[in-house]
Amino acid sequence: MIFIIHGSDIFRSSLAVSKLRAELVEPGLESLNYITIESPTTAELISTISTPGFGGRRVTLARELKQLEAKIDDASEIELILEALTNMPEESVLIISNKKVLGTIKLVKEIKKLASVKIEEYQEFNDWEANKAADWIVSLKEFKISKATAQYFAEHIGCSDSSRLYSELQRLSTLSSSITEELIESECRARDDVFKLARELALGKRNNAVTELSKLIANDELHLGSLAAISSSVNRYFKLKLIETSPEHRGQEAQLLGISPGRLYFMKQEAAPMRADRLEALSEKLLNIERGVKTGRMQLETELRLLACS
Repeated sequence: MIFIIHGSDIFRSSLAVSKLRAELVEPGLESLNYITIESPTTAELISTISTPGFGGRRVTLARELKQLEAKIDDASEIELILEALTNMPEESVLIISNKKVLGTIKLVKEIKKLASVKIEEYQEFNDWEANKAADWIVSLKEFKISKATAQYFAEHIGCSDSSRLYSELQRLSTLSSSITEELIESECRARDDVFKLARELALGKRNNAVTELSKLIANDELHLGSLAAISSSVNRYFKLKLIETSPEHRGQEAQLLGISPGRLYFMKQEAAPMRADRLEALSEKLLNIERGVKTGRMQLETELRLLACS
């Protein structure tokens, strides 16, 4: 079996490698059957993966395999590597951990065709990619958390640092068997100003919105991740308003919003004075700002200042 773990997110890649090691290496045989090689030459790689284990499964970790990062001109070298990978001893496992894998080169294309290959890519999350971060969080079986709560968590503390996400999840799991929005709100250092700004914008309170925006700017917390959190909050308020006007959905609000009944109670109180038409217009404006900032046509701080004053 061959695992290729790659990407710019060093923490998530290392975590994946650690989990594979714990799963695959037989206890008590680590010193004999777990081998690490750093940037091996082709000869070193072939020699290592061709050696059978001692009384158990042999696992080789090859870090930064340069042969997967750049084109190899020597066709015979490619054939030697492929032959060695195909004829690894039974039950042997190779884990390749690279920051970069160039998918366009012949060796990588041929390796992907092997039935025994599994590839996992871990790129760093951008600040606005809370949804992707939530998918990763849910995949971590050691934590009991729903997709909606995972996204709220990523928005709440930011998702650009996966190691911080993981350490916070570990801490929360020691406090409760199930991680909820209420637990996140009470225990995590939140980007409170972001959610306060979203609420004041939704209520149309200009002075308060300007004050909360100024706090974000002063704390250097104004970025696309903040904008994504604001948009998500406004969209939730708007969705709640739509659900409340649909008799067939009455009593299903928490389920449709992906939040707990307790959180729904407080959200209803916050949303009570908000107008659905304002929320819809605000959501559209925030989407336009996101598009404009990403394409370089708009400056985030300028556009949010204008929005707060409108």
